[in-house]
Amino acid sequence: MEQIDPDTLNLTARALPRTERPSSLSGSGKQGRREMVILHVCETAKGGVGSYLNIFADQDRLGARSILVLPEQHADQIDPRLKTYVFNRSGRGPVPVMRLVQTALKAARAEKPDVIFFHSTFALSALIMFRMAGIKAPKIYCSHGWAVSRYDHSPRKAALVRAVEGRLCGLADVTVNISQADLNLAQELGYRGTHCLIENAVAPPKLPAAVDLFDPSHINLLFVGRLDRQKGVDILLQAWAQVARMRDDLRLHIVGSGVNNDGGYNIEQAENVFLHGWVDRDMIDAYYRSADALIVPSRWEGFGLVVPEAFRNGTPALVSRAGALPDLVTEGRTGHIFEADVEAIANCLMGINKSSLAAMESACLDSYETRFHQNRFAQDFTQLFAALLPAQSAHLKARLGKPVPR
Repeated sequence: MEQIDPDTLNLTARALPRTERPSSLSGSGKQGRREMVILHVCETAKGGVGSYLNIFADQDRLGARSILVLPEQHADQIDPRLKTYVFNRSGRGPVPVMRLVQTALKAARAEKPDVIFFHSTFALSALIMFRMAGIKAPKIYCSHGWAVSRYDHSPRKAALVRAVEGRLCGLADVTVNISQADLNLAQELGYRGTHCLIENAVAPPKLPAAVDLFDPSHINLLFVGRLDRQKGVDILLQAWAQVARMRDDLRLHIVGSGVNNDGGYNIEQAENVFLHGWVDRDMIDAYYRSADALIVPSRWEGFGLVVPEAFRNGTPALVSRAGALPDLVTEGRTGHIFEADVEAIANCLMGINKSSLAAMESACLDSYETRFHQNRFAQDFTQLFAALLPAQSAHLKARLGKPVPR
């Protein structure tokens, strides 16, 4: 596996395979240059992937216009500024994958993108077909968390998934890893191709955000995400049941719903737990700002966008020691870290208090501004695009010297 320097992203045209396709960005002078077009091929746009994609709606910041291929069932998660091609994703299986591939090829022929960006595991099927169809535009792949991480309980499945994703990601010109933990895993497992690290980021909060959604006399904890096995809600609720017998000042607010339906829990019977379902993306910051802390009990996590989303609102995060999560939080400064088991979560819940959580606000805001702001994300991708499109390298890199809009 070839690795691009993750600290500097000092990309050059020589660092990546060159494409023979003349970019449609080129032209004679300023008038001959059109905006760069990125086609995103997505098997899902729910949760963290949707938040990631929405950053690309700010085309001025990235110097590119993004067009999405995604399930019609997830279109409401996407910024309306983004043009979309939708397909019917009725579960996972060969038929939805075929629809994804057909819609992606249709979009590519219509839009003639300069770069094609494939997101998540099942989009690898589209990547295969794009290679077979001879489409020359540079191709980026991002797993949004390597699928092999999900099968720690099944070595046989893990070996199969490792073989599939580890080989197919090599069909991309470059694979973007969203966290140092993901990059380390790809390197450890010998995944093919050229890999780089572009750590996830989130857009600034929607303002003004309410701060009074929850009763401030309690310690209000917030969970945001899919109610699936990966996210560990079942472990959290078991720990919650133990703690609720010993302290009655805790409240748990859950934003999200099941996607894979493999969670194995019963929220309705849990004491002092409130299920809000999915909320409008323009409202999510009010939930973060109203909470005393975010809690993320995941069994595995490629990144965990909910953590920087909480930080941008000054809200600390209580996270499991899984995947990238412990790299995002500084113990005692921007939150707390626990093992992903019932006893460890219960101990963490027993030890928190409102005043110490509130004291972390400044450090959380600083962490967001210095590490997780979309300005840094935009600059990293501008450098990557410059490496993928040698003819436009000077034009794209020139953007790095200009102030990025806030």
